[in-house]
Amino acid sequence: EHDYHFRYAVTLFGDPITFEGANARFRQSMQQRSFMRWFSPLSWIRWTGVKLFGRGIWDAHRERNLQPPPL
Repeated sequence: EHDYHFRYAVTLFGDPITFEGANARFRQSMQQRSFMRWFSPLSWIRWTGVKLFGRGIWDAHRERNLQPPPL
Protein backbone atom coordinates (compact mmCIF):
# COMPACT_ATOMS: atom_id res chain seq x y z
CA GLU A 1 0.00 0.00 0.00
CA HIS A 2 2.81 2.42 0.89
CA ASP A 3 4.57 1.70 -2.39
CA TYR A 4 1.32 2.47 -4.27
CA HIS A 5 0.98 5.76 -2.36
CA PHE A 6 4.59 6.65 -3.19
CA ARG A 7 4.33 5.76 -6.85
CA TYR A 8 1.03 7.47 -7.68
CA ALA A 9 0.41 9.96 -4.80
CA VAL A 10 -3.11 8.59 -4.31
CA THR A 11 -4.71 6.12 -1.91
CA LEU A 12 -6.11 2.82 -3.10
CA PHE A 13 -9.47 4.62 -3.27
CA GLY A 14 -8.08 7.30 -5.60
CA ASP A 15 -7.91 10.12 -3.04
CA PRO A 16 -4.82 12.37 -3.21
CA ILE A 17 -2.21 11.77 -0.51
CA THR A 18 0.85 13.76 0.51
CA PHE A 19 4.36 12.52 1.26
CA GLU A 20 3.72 13.04 4.98
CA GLY A 21 0.32 11.36 4.79
CA ALA A 22 1.73 8.30 3.03
CA ASN A 23 4.45 7.95 5.65
CA ALA A 24 1.99 8.37 8.53
CA ARG A 25 -0.28 5.66 7.12
CA PHE A 26 2.77 3.43 6.66
CA ARG A 27 3.72 3.81 10.36
CA GLN A 28 0.12 3.34 11.54
CA SER A 29 -0.23 0.18 9.47
CA MET A 30 2.89 -1.33 11.03
CA GLN A 31 1.80 -0.30 14.52
CA GLN A 32 -1.60 -1.95 14.10
CA ARG A 33 0.14 -5.24 13.33
CA SER A 34 2.55 -4.99 16.27
CA PHE A 35 1.74 -6.38 19.70
CA MET A 36 3.27 -3.22 21.22
CA ARG A 37 1.04 -0.87 19.13
CA TRP A 38 2.26 2.74 19.13
CA PHE A 39 5.50 1.86 20.93
CA SER A 40 6.67 -0.50 18.16
CA PRO A 41 10.37 0.38 17.71
CA LEU A 42 10.50 -1.20 14.25
CA SER A 43 7.64 0.99 13.00
CA TRP A 44 9.43 4.13 14.17
CA ILE A 45 12.75 3.03 12.62
CA ARG A 46 11.13 2.28 9.24
CA TRP A 47 9.08 5.49 9.38
CA THR A 48 12.24 7.50 10.08
CA GLY A 49 13.96 5.83 7.12
CA VAL A 50 11.24 6.69 4.61
CA LYS A 51 10.89 10.18 6.07
CA LEU A 52 14.61 10.91 5.76
CA PHE A 53 15.45 9.07 2.54
CA GLY A 54 12.16 8.76 0.63
CA ARG A 55 11.67 12.35 -0.52
CA GLY A 56 13.87 11.91 -3.59
CA ILE A 57 11.88 8.88 -4.72
CA TRP A 58 8.59 10.70 -4.05
CA ASP A 59 9.73 13.70 -6.12
CA ALA A 60 11.04 11.51 -8.96
CA HIS A 61 7.65 9.82 -9.28
CA ARG A 62 5.89 13.21 -9.30
CA GLU A 63 8.15 14.39 -12.14
CA ARG A 64 7.23 11.30 -14.17
CA ASN A 65 3.52 12.05 -13.60
CA LEU A 66 2.57 8.38 -13.37
CA GLN A 67 -1.10 7.49 -13.62
CA PRO A 68 -2.48 4.73 -11.38
CA PRO A 69 -3.81 1.63 -13.09
CA PRO A 70 -7.54 0.97 -12.85
CA LEU A 71 -8.35 -1.22 -9.85
